[in-house]
Amino acid sequence: MKVSEFVGKLDSHGIYDADMLALDFKAETGHEPCWPVTNAADMARAVEARGLGGRVNMNVRNQVSGHEVAYACATQFAPNYRKTKMGRGSAHWEAVEALKAAGH
Repeated sequence: MKVSEFVGKLDSHGIYDADMLALDFKAETGHEPCWPVTNAADMARAVEARGLGGRVNMNVRNQVSGHEVAYACATQFAPNYRKTKMGRGSAHWEAVEALKAAGH
């Protein structure tokens, strides 16, 4: 599976178990994961600080959001990628398109 396909299946606003997602990414794309992980407490603080609602599963130690995965993968695999979008959804899809353009 191409990296763009994997990332395109993620919810830009979703919060994922980073360890499980890393295993899936490696198995499905053949590439090592390249995104930063956040612990549950820090993720909960980030969600609270945004003030837009949402929940964090405090039982999942390492977490990552879908838009962070998209940004990290585009930065890693699409050499011409430059983030120009500010919203999580828009930035996510901009990263997916950059991955496609780079053949990933």
